Amino acid sequence: MSSSKVLERHKVWGLLVILFSTLLSACSSSGSGSADNDNNSGFTSIAVVADGRQEVPATGSDATATGTLSLNVVTRNLSGSIAVSGMTVRNAHIHNGLAGNSGDIEIALLVEDNAILIPESTVLTESQFTSLLAGELYLNLHSDNFPGGEIRGQLLNENMQVLVSALDGQNEVPPVVTNASGFAYVTLNEDTRMASIVVRTEGIVQANAAHVHLGYAGTNGAFIITLDQVIGSVGAFGTAEPVELSSENYLSLLSGETYINVHSADIPTGELRAQLTPSGVTVLRAVLTGSEQVPAVASAASGIAYVTVNVNTGTALSEMTLSNIDSASGASIGQAPIGEAGTDFLALSSDDGIVWQAPATVIDAAELNTLLNGGAYIKVDTVLHPTGEIRGQLR
Repeated sequence: MSSSKVLERHKVWGLLVILFSTLLSACSSSGSGSADNDNNSGFTSIAVVADGRQEVPATGSDATATGTLSLNVVTRNLSGSIAVSGMTVRNAHIHNGLAGNSGDIEIALLVEDNAILIPESTVLTESQFTSLLAGELYLNLHSDNFPGGEIRGQLLNENMQVLVSALDGQNEVPPVVTNASGFAYVTLNEDTRMASIVVRTEGIVQANAAHVHLGYAGTNGAFIITLDQVIGSVGAFGTAEPVELSSENYLSLLSGETYINVHSADIPTGELRAQLTPSGVTVLRAVLTGSEQVPAVASAASGIAYVTVNVNTGTALSEMTLSNIDSASGASIGQAPIGEAGTDFLALSSDDGIVWQAPATVIDAAELNTLLNGGAYIKVDTVLHPTGEIRGQLR
């Protein structure tokens, strides 16, 4: 073969390689978008976890629904199914609204026994697509008992998280007596650190302010975000637009070190409080008395303790405040059910004998499991009762 023919053949092969490479590049980039893609295929997973706690207002239903939907970020096609347990669904819809807000129906869904199906060939509008990626669409399941919705759950992309926490006067430090209640909702974008916050209360008289504060359960701290009061709704607060958390405040939120405090004219220091607990963080509480000690002790002393359990880091952090106690000599967390003596596995310390603490301490998997399943207690030893004067089960 002549050298000219060899050169021409090489040119042809070179052009084919360039063309093939260009096509591959185009295909790999066509699925890019604001959502995270699965294996660069143009699809992303949308998680749904629904319960009565997320309804506005909360229903108290024990029913649940869970599922993972598939979203094509190129075509905006949404598909998949959701499994339901504990209720008979009459109607199912996807609505528009952030956690804590109710909104209009966007998509009617199919109900087949205990499954909710996305209709075939469901394609989101551009507006719906944008709302979905912002965490602003939710599943609402209706029943005969709750025609407005029995359980609800936000549709969340992989970078979104929703925190729902109960507001209660007993969470205040010190606790306050009130008939008011409520819920706090935080929609968090883990990529941008942007947070949208909604607070809804019931029964509070003259609520006049609400803030996000820094502080673990059982402690008070400075506020970092002032929430706007919703016009025409005395007990509702929130962020008018998503707010960006600093790196430090974002890490505090992820560790359970932030809370929402609602103030009123009657209790200006705070009438309702909710500790914000992201995925993997649980706050346990105990009321310590002599009657729970084993054996029981006749004592006027008491205490309130909080343990923040973080399964992401394998740690437990403890805060406790005592009242009417003399000569407290030690405090510890132990393993045993109510009414049984146990073995201590985590010690607390104190500078004044009243406030006791243990920093975030790594504990083993068995101890984490014990804490999270109600098998742990916290007790306080005194000079008169060296094996324990007051005790409370952590729940």
